[in-house]
Formats: sequence, C-alpha cells, structure tokens
Amino acid sequence: MKKLSLILLTLLLVVPLFSQTDPNFENDVRLLNSLILNTELNDSVSKYYNFVYKAENEYMKQNYKKAATYYEKAFGYLKYPFMKDLYRAIYCEKESRKNIDNLKKYLELYLSKTKKKESTYDYSRNLPLQDSIEIVKLIDTIKPVVDSSLVNYLYELRRIDQSVRLNLNYPLSEEKNNLLITTDSINYNKLLDVIDKYPNLSEEIYGTAWSAFSIILNHCRVIPDVRIYIKLHSMVMNGQIDARNYVNSLEISLFSKKQSFGGAHYGYEYVNWDTNTRDIFYIYLKQTSKDEKMINKYRNKLYLEDMKPYHKKRIWAMRTDAAKKGQIIYYFTELYGSNEGSYKILSKKTYNDKKVKIYYKNKEDKKRIKKAMKEYNKNRNNNNNDTDTE
Repeated sequence: MKKLSLILLTLLLVVPLFSQTDPNFENDVRLLNSLILNTELNDSVSKYYNFVYKAENEYMKQNYKKAATYYEKAFGYLKYPFMKDLYRAIYCEKESRKNIDNLKKYLELYLSKTKKKESTYDYSRNLPLQDSIEIVKLIDTIKPVVDSSLVNYLYELRRIDQSVRLNLNYPLSEEKNNLLITTDSINYNKLLDVIDKYPNLSEEIYGTAWSAFSIILNHCRVIPDVRIYIKLHSMVMNGQIDARNYVNSLEISLFSKKQSFGGAHYGYEYVNWDTNTRDIFYIYLKQTSKDEKMINKYRNKLYLEDMKPYHKKRIWAMRTDAAKKGQIIYYFTELYGSNEGSYKILSKKTYNDKKVKIYYKNKEDKKRIKKAMKEYNKNRNNNNNDTDTE
C-alpha cells in the first residue's frame, strides 16, 4: 500500500508539468504504464475476475450449471458484481440450478443499477410456479440505487458529443474540426471533474452511463490528461470500475495510438472494418511472441486474461450471434471505416504493415465477402486503367 501511495504521489506531482499541448506526450504514457506495471493486484478482485473467466468458458460450452457455480464463487469476492456478469449469472442460474435465493440476489443487484425491467417473463420463465411468483413480486419492489442527477448529466455530455458528430463529411473543414476539438476538450474536463467529485465512482452510482465515459474518452481529439486514467485506474484496482471497460477505453484513446507497437498495447486491438460487415468477420493483429508476451503482461496487471482466450471468446460471440442476443462476452471494439478499408485488409491480410488473423462467421459469409472483394478489386483496376489513358 505504501508503494502504491508513493507511486501515485510521484505521478500527481509530475503530471501537472505536462500540459495537453505538450509535445512530449510519450512521457505521460510512460507514467501511466509505470503505474499499471508497479501496482499490486487486489487479491479479492483478482479472484473475482478469475472465476468470471472460468464461468465464461463454461458458458460458451452451454454448461450453465458449472458456469453458475463459478459465478457464485466470483460474487463471493466482490460486494457489487458488475452488470455484464450479473446478467449472465442470472441466465445460467435460470437454465440450470434454479437457485431462487441466488436469482433474487442477482436480480436485485442487477436491476437496481440498470433500471431495466424488460419483460418479467424473461426473468421468471422456466422456474417453478411459486418461484416465478416470488421473482415477479421482487422485481416490482426493486428501487434504483444510482445517482439519477449524475446519470442524466453524463447522458447529456454524451448527447453533446454525438450532436456535433452528426453528418460529418471528410475531410473535415477547419471550422468543423475546431468545433470538435473545443467540444471534446470541454467534455473531457467535465468528465475529470465528475471523477474528482465522486471518488467512490462505480456502477452503483453511474448505472448504465459508462457509455458516456467511453464515448468521451474514445472520441477525444485533444491530447488526454493522464490524470483521468490514473484516477480511474485506482478505481479499477479496488473493484469499483469494470477493468474490461477501462481497458477498452484506454486502448482506443489517444494513449494507445502513441505506443511503440501502435494500437495494441493492452490487447484490445482493432482494425478498420465496415459497419455493415463487422458482425460477419473478425480481425485482430497477429503479434510477435515478444509483443504478445508484453501485451499479456499489461493485461494481467489490469485483471484481464491472456490474448488467446480473449480472442476465442470474441470469435465465439460473433459466430453464435451472442451480441444480438445480449449475451456477448466482450463488447466489439472497432473503428468505423469503409468497404475499401475492409477489402484492403482482407485482401492483403495486413493492417498498417502488420499481419492480421481473420475469422469469418461462416462459410457462406466468407464466400460472399471474397466475391465482393474480387468485384471491388476489378472495379479499382478498371478505374486505375481509365486514369492511365487520360
């Protein structure tokens, strides 16, 4: 604990020396990376994630009884389990053991911070009649625990972020680019103020509004203030904030784009693919053994599992339509691109001069995409020939 306090004190004293326009941004990144690598993991939080990952492995095999057992063990190590884990634990419990006490406990924790009361039938189906009646009664009594004023404020920041991004045409005009930079800077600082005001920030406070955090962090067009990631990191370490959400935002923020192996420092690699095709193929960067070892080192220091099982789960989610069913293990991370960008990657099997691994949803989609790529390359060659003859 003394070691962590010393690191934090040193960082907070040094960070203000670097402004958001400081060209030596790599120093800020090194400070954060040093913090990540030198902070000791919380044993209880670590066990929570380890059992969750075991539960997910069984979940993919449809071994819901064993998955339910692992979720129960995981929840013994964290007072407030995360929403995505509660959601799947509820499903596994209903489909296997039907432990009414666990179901009631999970539902109360989940619904109190989501305010989502979909069809009560979804939560009570496949249960004995008396248990089903108890579940319906419980759902009617659950009250939200979140800070509604904060949730509304965060959603307003998200609305502002989205409003200035409607109907963007590239290349951006200087006026539009300046508007985005100004808006992003204001929102970013407001988000930092929220984190300062709420040192106990967690899902029990912001509920489902993490999307506002992720959008503002990911869209930021100014050099980020490292303090926001330092403060969030401490909350991740003690189990307040979901490490998976944190790393997702960290990876696709400007921090990852400054790394020596470009956009893959923490393992949430992404490539440029079209919004209409991302559900039918999955691409990730093929790392050297040295880089993969380094990525896993960072991931493990942030409670994440290694790259191979992580990719395996995402491929499974794509091939089973788990995302559409609300059962996705991890959220997809993508940069919205064009068909041109997608076809270049799929044809060359490289992205930014790095090799990629490609997985298709099924054989039919693979054939269809390859046919579209051939047509695209044919049209491109024809256009090039026309240009040469002019």
